Amino acid sequence: MARKKRRFRLQQLASLFQLGPLMSRPVHTLSGGERQRLTLAAAMALDPPILLLDEPLAQMDSDFTAKFISLLKELASKGTCILIAAASSHLYAALETRCFLMVKGEIYWQGSRQDFQKRWEEAKSLGIDVDGSSFLKNCLGKSPERKEKGSPLPVMTMNNVFYSYGQGFLLDNISLSIRAGEIVALTGPNGSGKSTLLKLAAGILQPKKGEVCILGKCIKGLSIAQATAGSGFLFQNPDHQIFQDKVIKEVAWGLKMRKINPSLIAARVEKWLKRLQIEYLAEEHPYSLTKTDRQWVALAGVLAQEQPLLLLDEPTHGMDCVSAGRFMEVMAELVAANTAVFMVTHHRELAEHCAHRIFYMEKGRCLVK
Repeated sequence: MARKKRRFRLQQLASLFQLGPLMSRPVHTLSGGERQRLTLAAAMALDPPILLLDEPLAQMDSDFTAKFISLLKELASKGTCILIAAASSHLYAALETRCFLMVKGEIYWQGSRQDFQKRWEEAKSLGIDVDGSSFLKNCLGKSPERKEKGSPLPVMTMNNVFYSYGQGFLLDNISLSIRAGEIVALTGPNGSGKSTLLKLAAGILQPKKGEVCILGKCIKGLSIAQATAGSGFLFQNPDHQIFQDKVIKEVAWGLKMRKINPSLIAARVEKWLKRLQIEYLAEEHPYSLTKTDRQWVALAGVLAQEQPLLLLDEPTHGMDCVSAGRFMEVMAELVAANTAVFMVTHHRELAEHCAHRIFYMEKGRCLVK
């Protein structure tokens, strides 16, 4: 491709995928949703005749989701073949010409979207969110009891916190608290600072200005190990925290690092593998598993530490409605036992029905919804 044409195509993709302000940024400073947009732009750079997309909307905010669906619709109308693998089919209803339903590694059914609509109840029973309501209905029955207030004592507080990765502040004067026995959801568009805020709340990052206190202790000047001693953190991408060669070793690793008694480690690992219904994976290599199963493994490793504060970054992205229901059931049990849960999510309905409070991030500022 000639240089002039390459430059034009680059500008076109930057505009289509809202990457213009990000083009000079190091990739590691981008949010999960921004990196996903970048990856999609790269996949489409040469106008391929066939697009294979695996959960392309898993980390996208609602604004970009609508724009991306319109873009795919336009590409399809021009003859591009698009195959999308997804746990929720309703987001792609405007695109679908044909549907394939996979169960246990086999094509269980295939047909038109119209024919698929006649089999919705069957699809729902298999965990497919066919109309946008299955996910929510599965979670509603397993939501924690809503309360006016949690414990009067905060587990984590932020006072006038500022943070930046370079020039200018990504997080601008944030003050909030998380109490024991509540779920707090953090929502907002891609790149608004949600994951960074969560890492500050966990003690993984130190604020440039302001104060973060976890379990009553200010984290300023503490090592990461000291600052995170009272919290458990689930990364947006489970592959960022999985590195053992067996699931059972992975779940035990955090406990070993905290120098927990070996007999207690074995009991904790067994307990959480069973509670998350993944005990059959104990001897498997984590990287032989699906992305969702790796999420469960990473979550088991976090929960096994039984910390009073849980920080979860997009824990349900890519899950089908049955898996999301299982997840919320576990969260309800933890909250009933007075655990504090601070969770980033793009799923607005999940946040509204399952969280006691919701914070909305936009351009580095945090608002209460």
